[in-house]
Order: sequence, then C-alpha cells, then structure tokens
Amino acid sequence: MTPRQLDILRWLNAGCPDRDWPDHTHKHTTRMLQSHGLATISRKHKIWAATITDRGRYYLLHHRYPPTIASRATDPGPPLAVLTMEVGYGATRDRMILV
Repeated sequence: MTPRQLDILRWLNAGCPDRDWPDHTHKHTTRMLQSHGLATISRKHKIWAATITDRGRYYLLHHRYPPTIASRATDPGPPLAVLTMEVGYGATRDRMILV
C-alpha cells in the first residue's frame, strides 16, 4: 500500500473529518481501497461519502490484509461442527458433521 493510500485509509478510519483536499484524487484512491474491500463508497443525492470496513480496520491494526478462506486451506485450524437433521418417513435423526 502506498503512503497516500494509507493516509486516506487513516482519514476514513477517523470518520472523514473536514480536510482541504487539493483535488478529487482522494476519491479515486478511495475507489481503489473499495476494490480491495477496505472501504465502501456511497453517493446519495449527489453527496459522496465513504467509510472504512472491518477489513480496512484490520489492515490499519496489523499492516496486512486479514487471512482469507484460501489461507485456511494451508492452516485449517480446528474443525467446525455443523449440526444437520435428516428427515425421512416421519422420523428425524441428528447428525454431526466436521467441516
């Protein structure tokens, strides 16, 4: 992440306080942050607004992106238990599946 992108992510985390931007490039940078899931952008009634996401806050705290599902494949951690119910001919049977 570039220093400019990090600066704007911090600005979003602070709640977008008033700031004198010399141009509109902060909006383009925020769009890039949105494409990485670090921010969200809305535009209602011609008013541009942006907010930081949980993923963006994670990046600020850890200086890296949060682990993804793909990274769980290499370190799956403990199995997750899923309770399912099988129904057949008026009887039910509970079954535990480890995912």
